[in-house]
Amino acid sequence: INDNQMTGRMFNYWTEGGAIAFFQDPDPETGKTPLQLFMDGRAQAAYNIDKFDLWRTIKGGGPVMEKLLRSGKTLTDQDFRSVGQWIHEELAKYKVWVVLMPTSEVPYPGISSEQVMPYPNHYFLKALQMQGNWSVAYLDDFQYLYVRNDTPEGKDLLGRIFKGEARFPTECSQHLTLASLYLTTGNEQYAQTAFEHARKAFELEPNQASALRMVYEVRRYAS
Repeated sequence: INDNQMTGRMFNYWTEGGAIAFFQDPDPETGKTPLQLFMDGRAQAAYNIDKFDLWRTIKGGGPVMEKLLRSGKTLTDQDFRSVGQWIHEELAKYKVWVVLMPTSEVPYPGISSEQVMPYPNHYFLKALQMQGNWSVAYLDDFQYLYVRNDTPEGKDLLGRIFKGEARFPTECSQHLTLASLYLTTGNEQYAQTAFEHARKAFELEPNQASALRMVYEVRRYAS
């Protein structure tokens, strides 16, 4: 669902940066990719150490998360909202409107803050999920892509997804994405629509992502 007209920066998992850059078409004049990466796999070899430290600080939730962890308390939804607000503000400083992370970094929707506690790699996206201005714009069995829904680029992309105009690598990933988007509206009238997209995704590709989404949607719809 890349669009060569989009500009800005992506916060990505640093070891995957090279592949993300490779599959973008660079500007013929500047050589820059449409979405500039925050970090790639060369890390300290190509970036100053302060850049890598910045990536790790943002990914770790910064001083807000550090203070909470030092307290030894069980983190609540409000704690993750506070961390998410700090992350959101930091990403805004660097004009980041896209976040791409592997599924191993993504807490499943609906999991409680207390259940996330044993999995520090999930803290970043759990905190971001608590912010109303970030939405899933793509997901499959390997990756989740979030966009800021209050930016022109994010609004445009989400609008084209709902209209069926955005390009997806597979029909399954399109249905998974739509199931997630309709679910996160919080509007009960879209529950059946979300369920139908989850069902179609599972019928097309009964993999881990579609199976988990199907189970989650069935439980939610049944309730």
